[in-house]
Amino acid sequence: MYHWLFPLTSNKLQELYLDGNKLDGIPKYLGNLCGLIYLSINYNSMSVKFSDLMANLSSGCTSVALEGLYVSYNQLTGSLSDNVQKFSSLRHLLLSNNELNGSISENVWQLPKLQVLDVSSNSLKSFISEYIGETKILELHPSNNSF
Repeated sequence: MYHWLFPLTSNKLQELYLDGNKLDGIPKYLGNLCGLIYLSINYNSMSVKFSDLMANLSSGCTSVALEGLYVSYNQLTGSLSDNVQKFSSLRHLLLSNNELNGSISENVWQLPKLQVLDVSSNSLKSFISEYIGETKILELHPSNNSF
């Protein structure tokens, strides 16, 4: 892992862009960036479960303020799990071009502020939920899956 990231403990840091750095995982200390609003980790080499990624990010206070999570073009696996509910401020969740499978948890549809959901180009199998009509989603990108 990149050792220059370890000193990041600022509560003032609002945006962190780590695109294209060949990261293979998310260190737990990123969950302690209480002021983080946007985290972009597109185009890396993360081959972790989506639930593990979210658990690492929610291990501290990051889940409270995070509005944008951009994790496209990695190798995330698993389904869009229930632990996403801790991210109640999330507005943008972009997960395209990964290896996600299974279904989209009802908790994703129930995120109170979610406006953009991009799960295109994965292997998701279940998409429809009884809660989809109650969402605030303005942009939905489900193309190129296994529905």
